[in-house]
Amino acid sequence: VLVNQSKDVDGKFLERPNGDGTQENLLNRLEEKLFLTSMVTNLNNIDSGANSAASDYSIELRMQAMRGLASNKERKYTKALRELYRGVFGVTNLAKTSIIKKAANAIL
Repeated sequence: VLVNQSKDVDGKFLERPNGDGTQENLLNRLEEKLFLTSMVTNLNNIDSGANSAASDYSIELRMQAMRGLASNKERKYTKALRELYRGVFGVTNLAKTSIIKKAANAIL
């Protein structure tokens, strides 16, 4: 250990580097990209200021894309289930019995 008591000595280069700012920026960017790629609304990012009507409207607009994706998935899932039921009841001839036929017609 060297000790120098001169006022011209600068020992800052010996300090451990602080990467908190860089790490915070990386986390913020990763979080933003996560919400963008998953197409989910980030409700933590919404400002709920004094004008609550405007914030309600902005929340509604942000949720609109998510609702569209959910309804699209629901339609695809329902269509797939209907095709599955048609295949199962068509192959096994279970639809000939009256109770199962009524249930199949109600579903399909």
